[in-house]
Amino acid sequence: IENPSCFAPLVPSLAQLFFSRLIKRLVSAWLLARPLLHPSMEAEDGKPAAGYRHGPPWVFKGSALYQLHLVKAATARAFVPKELRLVEAFGYTLGGMFLARYHDSPAGQFDELVVIAGIVWNPPTSCAWAARVLVNSAEACRHGRKEVGLPSHVAAFSEVLRAHL
Repeated sequence: IENPSCFAPLVPSLAQLFFSRLIKRLVSAWLLARPLLHPSMEAEDGKPAAGYRHGPPWVFKGSALYQLHLVKAATARAFVPKELRLVEAFGYTLGGMFLARYHDSPAGQFDELVVIAGIVWNPPTSCAWAARVLVNSAEACRHGRKEVGLPSHVAAFSEVLRAHL
């Protein structure tokens, strides 16, 4: 993450109350919403991966961790195209990160980290806007860019195991 200080964990209590209600309404739509295509993404040439060639719906099996944060709307706007409307209240939107380890997917096994800039309107609902997507699979990266319009990049993931005392 280039600038982890862009996330604002502390806000006035009135905003927290508002967002707790907003979160309940948006999270289910956010998790189920169809991804938006980023207008500036260019498709790469190449054949679709074996698991992707039959088209959606694609099935991904694994485990994931969501960490939601309030993000200053001014910071989130830097990552959201101007033609999209940011969902905000009291100068904040809902952003955060999504970390997943897929054991079964059209691209095989891979890990993914998504930095979520904020929530945008995608009538008739809203959805999360990815500011950055890191995956440890070239095939998953290619699919994310070409088919879904995600700002995907290949990265190395490592795991540290610690003994519990």
